[in-house]
This record gives sequence, structure tokens and C-alpha cells, in this order.
Amino acid sequence: MVPYTSGDIPDDKHDFLRELHSDIVSRQYVPGHPREYIVMNKHNYVARIIPTFNYRDASVYFFVIKALEDLIAENRVYGTYGGWRLGNPIRRREDEEFDLILSMSYNSYNPLAWVNNWRDFQKKVYIYSQQYEYDCFIQFDIANFYNSVNLRLLERNIRLLSSIEYTAVVDLLFVFLHYWNRIFEGYFPKAVGLPQDEIGDMSRILANFYLQSYDSTIYAIVSNAGSGYLRYTDDQLIFARNCSIGLEHLYRSSVELHKLNLDINSSKVRIFNNRLDFERYWAFDIFRLLQDKDDYHSIATAIGVFFSWIKNNIDFRKHSVLTRILSVDFSRLPNHVRSPLIDELLAKDFLSQSNYWMLKKIYVNLSNEERDLMFSKLDDLINILPFNSFHYNILKFYSDYRKSYDTSSLLNRIRQLRLQPTTLDASR
Repeated sequence: MVPYTSGDIPDDKHDFLRELHSDIVSRQYVPGHPREYIVMNKHNYVARIIPTFNYRDASVYFFVIKALEDLIAENRVYGTYGGWRLGNPIRRREDEEFDLILSMSYNSYNPLAWVNNWRDFQKKVYIYSQQYEYDCFIQFDIANFYNSVNLRLLERNIRLLSSIEYTAVVDLLFVFLHYWNRIFEGYFPKAVGLPQDEIGDMSRILANFYLQSYDSTIYAIVSNAGSGYLRYTDDQLIFARNCSIGLEHLYRSSVELHKLNLDINSSKVRIFNNRLDFERYWAFDIFRLLQDKDDYHSIATAIGVFFSWIKNNIDFRKHSVLTRILSVDFSRLPNHVRSPLIDELLAKDFLSQSNYWMLKKIYVNLSNEERDLMFSKLDDLINILPFNSFHYNILKFYSDYRKSYDTSSLLNRIRQLRLQPTTLDASR
């Protein structure tokens, strides 16, 4: 997301790696400062801070997780997802790839594994929802998951699992994890939190490993009661015969998570005491209608259901559905269907949460007049939003699709929004 400058990129890859290896084996390596901190709108104007590491630190983080993934990058508990292995280096994504990764993280070393894990998770959610012994469905997630991972617990569990031959690799991993953020936290070693970096696969693998003991305990408790349990990263679902049983599982989950220094986000717990509300929330019917990109009758029907549910105040995953609609050629839809859809896509709230690929998909399906309106709204948001993730996406989008735009003002806005390091006054 953050463009590289000439000074960021090594002149010679082999010389760069030899020098980095020499620094590691001579114990001179310490993490540098991230090139940038990306600030995203997590929800309701709450910021999520995402570091963008330099080449040295990204290489070290990738190397240590690659060396350890045989031990830690596995889905060891049935129904849990997120532990897939690192893939090949990031490659240029073509248009056809976009449809696969649209609603998931597009910053991954292995986007296909991300997609497959998410699709398998969704399929299991649907299968569990159709099992008629379940009348209670509880959805919840972990509050500030990555920021709450206890590094001492994580290190202990990795060392217990690994043999002595991994000692140097584990040492290097925790040098990185303790000191990557010292521009804000100083020289005292960081004790809690994994970096949600721009290429998030390494922290994802560690976070999934951190939850394995919890998964084993909760899966056993839930299964012994005849209930179901699914987890995708920190999002979790419990399926039970009734809500008395389901709430007992939720209570036990909160107790077990506390043992890992983690807590359930109480404001995001959703309890469905009937199957219809749960199925509507997941919008299974709408997603089914959107499966065939060439079936414009079904697509129009899906969009009609989408607006009907909004009108009737039905609780469902509105943003996910709207994002999925971007994968179809909605320029070919009849105007009475297309017009309200364009209004929804060009709403400032949706535009403010759109990444480059989403903006691109909207743009190519618009008329020239609609494109002018889109640019006007984006220009307004540039001056309003404090989240530089939006501005970096706009920088790339405008560079590709608005050639006449002078990006100097946008770059100046990005500089204004840059997080400033903590400074210490040594004279005090």
C-alpha cells in the first residue's frame, strides 16, 4: 500500500542478504523503524495501526516464521481456520484474482490459501446452520486480539514445542517481536502484542498458534455437549440445541481466553435464537444468487433482496454483500436495479472503507457523469478522513484512473497525517 522509494529497495539482492545474514550471526541485527504506520478505520472511527516494515525486517520476520511453520502453521483442531502456511512471494495480482480476494485480505503471501480457508469456513457455517438439532447460534470475537497476545506465553509455548536446533531462530523471532515498535515504546522490550503488519501472514500464523490450546479445550467442551464450534482467526461461532447451553459455552470460552490474556469483545456478541435470523444475517440466500456472474436475472434478484432487507431493517452483513456485488458487471443491469445500487456504492461511508481494488471495480462500471461524482466525493473525503490508509489507496487509484490529477496535495495530506514518534527530553 505504501509506495517504495529508491532508498527503500536494495540495489543488489544477494549483497543485501549476505549483509543481513552477517548481522544476524554476529548478533548485530536489531529491528529498524517501520517505513510507515498505516492507520485504518477499524470501526466507528477507531484507528487500527498497521506497520509497514522495511526490507530487512520483513525478510527476517518471513524467514523465522518459514523456519518454524512445520511446527506452528497447522490447523490442529477441527473447525478452526487461519493456520495455513506461507506461500510464494507476493506476485502482481491480475484482474481475475481480484474476484477471489475481494472480500478478504489482499495483502497475503498466499491469497489462494486465504480464499480456500474462508470458503471452507463459510461452507461449514452453512452446513452447521442446516443441522436441525441446533436452535441457538452465537457469534463473537476476541477484543483487540493481536494487541493482546502475551509474548512470554507465546515464547514459552513455541520453545516447549521446538527442539534445541530451533533455539537461534526462536531467539531471533523474539528479538524482532520485542523491539520492532521501539520508535513509540522505547527500548524496554515489548511484552504484549503482535504487529498487524501490511503483509499479515507471519503474525496470523503466530496468532493462530497462540489459540491452539484454547481451541482444544473449547472444542472438547462443545463437542461433549453435542454442540458445534467454528473459528476463523478471532471470529468464532457456537451452535447449540438451545441458548441455555450456548451461553454456558460462551461463558467457558471467556474463562479459557482469560488464561491467555484475552477477552471476548462483549459489544460484538450476537445471539440468534432461531435459524432464520442467523441465515439472514449471513445472507446465504443473497450470496447464492450472486454465484453465477452471467445470470443477470439472479443478480438483479439478489440486489432486490438486498434493498428489501435494508428497508425492513433486517440485520445482515450488508457491507460483505455489497462488496461481493462488485465482482459482477453491474453496468449491464437494468436501470431500476442499477441506479439505487450506484447510490449505495457512491455513498461516502462505503467509499471511505473501499480499497484500491474496490474503487477500481466501482469506477469501471460507471458512466462518465457518475465517475465525476465519484471523484468529487473522494476529493471531499481526502480532506475529511484522518485515516491515511484511505489516502494511500486513493493515491494509487488516482495515479491509474485520474491522470490529470495533481497528486502533490494528496501527498501533502499524507505527510500531515503521518504518526509522529515519541521524543524524550534528555535534559529533564
